[in-house]
Amino acid sequence: MSYRSGTTATMRRIQMYSELMFDTVTNATIIITIGHQ
Repeated sequence: MSYRSGTTATMRRIQMYSELMFDTVTNATIIITIGHQ
């Protein structure tokens, strides 16, 4: 039981980090694009 909930928590953490990284990359791309114009 605890193993399953631990796995779920890990998956949520990974998803949260992926979304955070995606947002960071997207913002960086926008900044770079605006900077080059």
